[in-house]
Parts: sequence; structure tokens; C-alpha cells
Amino acid sequence: MKEKLPDLRQRGGADTYARHDARPPSQTYENVDGQLLEVKPCYNDGINLHANDGTPQEHRGVAAVHSTHDKRRDMPHVQQKRPSTGPRSGGSSVGSLIGKGMRRLNKSYQTEDTGASRDLTARAVAQDQSWEHEIHRLRAVINSQHEEIGVMSSRLQAEELNNKKLRESMNKMILAMESKDLFVGRQSTDDTVSSRFGQLLGQVKTWSVPFAENDRALPLADLPDTTKTMLRRILPNTPSSDLSRRSRPSPKVIRLLVRGLVSLGITEMLFRTLPTPSQPEPPANDAWVDKELAQAIHLVEMRFFGADPKAISLREFHDWRALSTNLASKQGVSNKSDKSSEAHIRNCMAQIFAAVVPFAPERRRAQLEHDLFGILHQAVELSQMLRCQRACWSVRHVVPPPSSSFDIPLLLNEFTMEDIDGDMAGGDDLASTAKKTVSIVVSPALFKRGNTDGEQFDVETCVVKAEVNARPPARQASSGRH
Repeated sequence: MKEKLPDLRQRGGADTYARHDARPPSQTYENVDGQLLEVKPCYNDGINLHANDGTPQEHRGVAAVHSTHDKRRDMPHVQQKRPSTGPRSGGSSVGSLIGKGMRRLNKSYQTEDTGASRDLTARAVAQDQSWEHEIHRLRAVINSQHEEIGVMSSRLQAEELNNKKLRESMNKMILAMESKDLFVGRQSTDDTVSSRFGQLLGQVKTWSVPFAENDRALPLADLPDTTKTMLRRILPNTPSSDLSRRSRPSPKVIRLLVRGLVSLGITEMLFRTLPTPSQPEPPANDAWVDKELAQAIHLVEMRFFGADPKAISLREFHDWRALSTNLASKQGVSNKSDKSSEAHIRNCMAQIFAAVVPFAPERRRAQLEHDLFGILHQAVELSQMLRCQRACWSVRHVVPPPSSSFDIPLLLNEFTMEDIDGDMAGGDDLASTAKKTVSIVVSPALFKRGNTDGEQFDVETCVVKAEVNARPPARQASSGRH
């Protein structure tokens, strides 16, 4: 008689299985892949599963306790298990069913995997073809752009070559306009003229250095009358009583006096300057041509300069002057036997050196006289260049003659004069600068009228200011005038 199994639902285990000997029934099967499967039995339409010991059990001899009342809702539970070394039990019918189910399931998975793989492969191939097409398109665009860049580079090189040719043509035109070779000869720029003028004044400054070494310089009262006359031109605010003092000037003052005397002699003996309202006296003759030609140029130039401006305009006058002086300079260069220019330079040198020799050291007088001749020769060359310019250049002393009258003191003019000892950082302002009086005129000023185009001859500008030594008004007030 069959033994009734105890009710195991009170133990509370879900899906808990039991036998009369309390051994959980199970069965091991081999699937299609050769793996061993363990099947736990449950109620399933009366199908009887085999236990591990090979003893078949029917559903009436096995009690299954579930947490729910529906015993037919659960299906066999399949777990993988390592191969058992014991003997395999029966139940081939159940194993074949499970094997068929597993094979069908694997085929279904394989079919799904194959379809998904084919889909992914197809999409990858399509994407690869799309990228390949895009790469070919971009390469075509790059090649087209490279060709366009090459064409643009060729055009740029051609334009640069054309611009270079245009610049060269413009430079040639500018040089041709500035040189005026077809009309008045080569013209110099303002910078060139200013540089040549500054070099000349710099040589005079260097030449005056040895005069500060003379500790036996004569007092101003013992100077020759010719020297005193020139000193009045460079000492415009110095009373006559000061020139009669027996005291010797300081080395610095001696240098400034020597520079002023040499600059004054060069300005009025070697540079020809047309009359101005402040200096109406006839100018000196040109020293770079022979005497007869210089007198002829002077005569015609003064005749045209004083003519009616309606008959001969300033432009026509200066065009004639520039052309005539250029032709005269070429004639002077070709006539090498003419020594009148050198004789004129030596005559001027003698007068200038006589004015400064009282301040010169005796042991260096010969060398100073020799060096002075070279300076005067360069001054003549600069005078020739200025006379051949279409613009009207002039080198003028800022103290016009006669300088013997001291009715009005000469004040510092900031437009035409520069104080060599001025120090704006030391307290000088515009008000005090305007009231300064000139004590020593050291160098002349360089002026210009008109331009290379033959225009604006009615406007005069100071290109290089005259160097002066000025004194504050307080010091000037303390010294009386006689």
C-alpha cells in the first residue's frame, strides 16, 4: 500500500519538492552540445521523471508543495551541471524531448543571430561605401582647390611683378622730377641740405676745441679793432664797456666766441644770400666761380630780382637763377686753370683767422690755419649746391648789421634761435624763454623759400635754427647798459 507523503507547505519553501525518503528527485540529461543538464521534477500533466538513483516516481507518489494553489503553472526548471562520474539513469523519452527543445531553441537563436549579423553587415558595408564616396568627393574638392590656388598664385606673382615695374617707373619719375636734369639740374632734398649744413657746423665746433687750452688768451680790451667789430655782431647785447675790460674770458666762453667768429665770416664771405627786408645789403659774390663770371651773375640777378613781379614772377626768376648757376658750376668745373676760387677762399681764411688768432695757442696756430682752409672749402661746395637749387636757400646771421646800436636788446626768438644751454627741465618755461636775451650768437640759421616745384616763394621757413647762448632776464637786468 502506497504511503501518503506529508504536507510540506507549512515549511514555507516556495517550489519545494519532497519524497518519502526526503531526497529531492532530479534527473541528469545530455543536451545537443554534450553538456549535462539536471531536471528538477514538478507536476506537469502527470509526466513522471526519474531520480538520480534511477527509481521512477509517479506524481501520486510525489507531493509538491507550492506557495500558490495552481500546481500546473510551473514548468521544468533546467540548470547546467558538471558531468557526473556516476552512471546515467534512464528517462530517454524526456531527454529526447528536452534535447529537441534545446535544438529548436538554438536554431531559433542562430536564425535570429544570423539575421541580425546580416543586417549589421549590410549596414556596415553601406556606411563604408558612403564614407568611401565622401572621401573621393573631398579629394576631388581638394584637388580643385589646389588647382585654384595655383592659378591664384600665378596671378599674384604676375601682379607683384607688375607692381614692381610700376614702382620702378614711379621712382624713376620721382627722381626725374626731383633732379630736373632736363631743366635746372639735379635737386637735393631738405634732409640732404640740412645734413650738409649740420656737418659744416660740426666741423667748426670740433676745430674750436684747442682754443680752450690757451691760458694766455688776450683780454677783450687788447683785441684788434677788426676783431672787436666782428665781436659786436656775435655779442649783440654786450655794452662797449664790457669789451674794454681787462679780464680774460673763461675757456668755455672762448670756444663760443671762436665758433661765432668763424661762423660769421663763413656766412657773410662765402654764402651768397639775396636781399631780405631785414638785410637789404647787396650779397657777396659767388666764391665758386671766377671773379668776372661772379660779377656778371650778380649784375643780372639783381636786375631781375628788382624787376616788376608782374613782368617777371618769382617762379620765373628762380628758374632762371637755378639754370644759370647750374651752367656756371659746370663751366667752373671744366676750367681747371682758374685759381680765382682758391684765392678767394684764402683771402677769407686770412680775415677769419686774424679775428680768432688772439685766442689760439701759439704752438697749434699753423695746424689750425691749415684745418680752417679745409672747412672753408667745404663751405664753398655747400654754397654752390644751395645756389643750384630751384628753391631759394639762404644762410644768414641772426644779428643784422649795423650792430653798434643797442637801442633794442636782441631777445631769444624760439622760431629762429636755439639756446644751447637751455634746460626746460631745470625750470625754464615759455614765459621766461621768451624774455631771454641773446648773449652770444654761436652759429647762423638756414632758411628756405619755395620748393622744387617752383611754388610758395612767398613763404620762408627756418629749416635749421641758429645756436645762441641766452641769459635769463634777471641777470640781464642786473647789468646796466651804456
